Amino acid sequence: MSLSSFFWMRSAGFPISWLERFAVRLDEAQVARLHALTESIEARIARIREGLLKAGSPVALKVVRKLTEGMPLTAKDWPADQTALAAAELEPLYAERAELTQLNTALEASFAAAATRARGALFETLRDPLLREAVFLSNPSALERVDTLAECSPERVDNRMRQRLRLAWSYVQRLCAKNDTTSFFGPIAWGEFAPADAAGGEAASFEVDFGEGGWIGERRTYFEHWVISRVAMAMSEDPVLAATLPTSLSPACALIEGALHAPGNRRIAVDGALRAVLEELEAARAHGIKRDVLRERCVARGLTEQSVDAAIDSVLAKGIASRGVRIAAGLADPLGALRAYLAHLDAGHPRTRFWRELFESLERERLRFATGGLDERRAALADCETLLAENGIDVSREQGKMYVGRFPFYEDCARNVRVRIGGALRRAIDTELVPLMALYDRLAGAIAAQLSAAYVRIRAEGDVAVRHDLLSFARELQRHRVAEEVVATLRPLLRAAWSSVVADKQSIDGEITLDTSDLVRLVSAFEQAGLRASGPQPLGTRVHSPDFLIAAGSVDAIREGRFDLVIGEVHPTVHTVSQPVAQPFCPYQDSVRDEVSDTLGNSRMVAADSDSTYQRSHIDWLDVPELWQVEMPGASARVPGERRVPAARLRLIEREGTLFVEDRASGLVEHLLTVLPGDFHRAAFALAADVLGAGIAERIRLGHTILKRRTWTLQASALPIAERVGESMPAFLAWRRWADALGLPRHIFVKADTEPKPVFVDFDCPLSLDALTSVSARAQTLGISEMLPAPHQVWLADERGAFCAEFRTSIAGMGDDEGAQSHSPQQHEEALP
Repeated sequence: MSLSSFFWMRSAGFPISWLERFAVRLDEAQVARLHALTESIEARIARIREGLLKAGSPVALKVVRKLTEGMPLTAKDWPADQTALAAAELEPLYAERAELTQLNTALEASFAAAATRARGALFETLRDPLLREAVFLSNPSALERVDTLAECSPERVDNRMRQRLRLAWSYVQRLCAKNDTTSFFGPIAWGEFAPADAAGGEAASFEVDFGEGGWIGERRTYFEHWVISRVAMAMSEDPVLAATLPTSLSPACALIEGALHAPGNRRIAVDGALRAVLEELEAARAHGIKRDVLRERCVARGLTEQSVDAAIDSVLAKGIASRGVRIAAGLADPLGALRAYLAHLDAGHPRTRFWRELFESLERERLRFATGGLDERRAALADCETLLAENGIDVSREQGKMYVGRFPFYEDCARNVRVRIGGALRRAIDTELVPLMALYDRLAGAIAAQLSAAYVRIRAEGDVAVRHDLLSFARELQRHRVAEEVVATLRPLLRAAWSSVVADKQSIDGEITLDTSDLVRLVSAFEQAGLRASGPQPLGTRVHSPDFLIAAGSVDAIREGRFDLVIGEVHPTVHTVSQPVAQPFCPYQDSVRDEVSDTLGNSRMVAADSDSTYQRSHIDWLDVPELWQVEMPGASARVPGERRVPAARLRLIEREGTLFVEDRASGLVEHLLTVLPGDFHRAAFALAADVLGAGIAERIRLGHTILKRRTWTLQASALPIAERVGESMPAFLAWRRWADALGLPRHIFVKADTEPKPVFVDFDCPLSLDALTSVSARAQTLGISEMLPAPHQVWLADERGAFCAEFRTSIAGMGDDEGAQSHSPQQHEEALP
């Protein structure tokens, strides 16, 4: 397999050390003595109870109740015949209780003062201009709520303040401990792998170069796609523009050999004006055609204007064609695309001027947002939303989902640093990380085989339309849960394979160590379990993208080989190094595009993004000459017109027990799972962690590489019942003692089954534990992972502090690798017109 020459690094925008501001420090000797006294008192009471019951004392339970509740005992309470027991236990008990009371008082005072200081530190942190701006860019309404804390006193906490403390902490922990890939609080940086020296096999060392100037190298502000899409929709519905807007054939319809191919595998013979209109629309499919031009071209064929107008009205009424502006998801300048439409209209027309002025106003607000401070950004956002609303453009957004752009603008930033990975770290990647991707080859091949068999069965059981028409088959798939069924089938096989390999491995301090022979055994176990490729394979079977982190105290430690290479997530079957969200800042764009072209090989057909589901974080293929995009209803391709394929042109075919689609016009043949990869990707992503031992609780190591962090799975009901942990010393200590009993490290991440993202937890931070109680109250199951790298293993540092960072790259099998598959039954280029 071949490692990309490049990677990009996601990093936090605020130092991890900031979180230390909110830790509470108690005298550990005093805490240990408090626990010892508590245990001793409990043991003495137990001995007293046991002694009284053994002596058959009728007042035993009364005495024990009073002792347990701390009530005073009188002479008549104690049995006269048990003076020896009283002498042995009561005086020491009273002495220990007195010491415990004194110690509790001291610790309570220390805790109250420290917790107050921690809240004060949070209030002060919330006054930081950059942090306030970061919260605003995440959620403007959250900033308004958090801002009220800055004026509060940290000494007194009520319910409203407690809620806002939790909200503030949720943002601070995210901004310091996570990598968001958005704005300056999640900036990216690009780097390259140093090539290994041909003679000695030694790559240059690990290098980190900070650029001149500020820590942010570049900022770019964009319109969210959904905003421009709604502006385009409003233009399309403008009755004044109706005659001037382009008319386009629906992707669900195509004219082939004089017949209209429509949804449901319908083939309708057409002639006369209707055929002429459809032929002209088919010829202008890439960009559409204005109605007057369409009429003119059809009349030039000898048809009457009346018959042509009737045919145009008919195709519009039946949904065969539509009139309006189409903006493809992922365009670099979508507003410029809308301007291009206006360029073809009458410049002096009032509606043309109206839309041009609206675009200019929107662009002004974007520039204000891009260049202004927080107050200016707030004003620009408010003015933009007002501008859109006043012109009938809906700005509401669905809340509560990940990656939803909450407002019309978003900003991405690049950190002013360049990283070059060589030396011992490069060797660990080459000899440990890259070979692990062979396991994902087996996973992807098994998923493809399972899905292909299921698809063949679904097709065979369907009607004529389902058996031949791509759109009908795609609709039929929505009735089935094929990906979920595949996951349920393969997960036990993956876990059984891992169990067979680690069964004889001893866990030392929660860690299992593998060697290269174990990796060979794993591959063999996967294959014996049926996890292998069979038959033609879709695009992505041998393309996998690991995220990895470096755990080291410093850059020098990395150079000296004192590091751990920690695998974060692995994204099977996709090429994240070319992920579009990172490309604007990429200094190696041409080389990355070449890598994508090499990975695609021949011309490949994949579905274009849907307008309704597109997010800028999507992992899409770059627009290279080898990429063709299939347009389904509700989607617009971003590739040039000659590489756009309407879904209606595709027909389903079966070869070698696998479904393919064939483009009737170009002759391109593509694996169905390449064109419609949804189930393929869902199953692969769902099983990605299982490939590296997710069913095993211990940390798993191979040389320098941590395949899997140490994990725990708990029921929320098993957590301590300790309220107001942010203000209560007993509750705080109860949580810490609970964590110690389970062997949890100080710093962990917790993923609740009710939350989309994990949260950072510090057992020395009452604010953190209070937030955890809130999260766990709504959950049933909690997944816990050690924080690795831990805060003291964060190596990316500048004058502001040390920052969490994660690398993203891709590894692909080449065409001449053993086991490489052909992606189609024929060479595509031979069939191109």
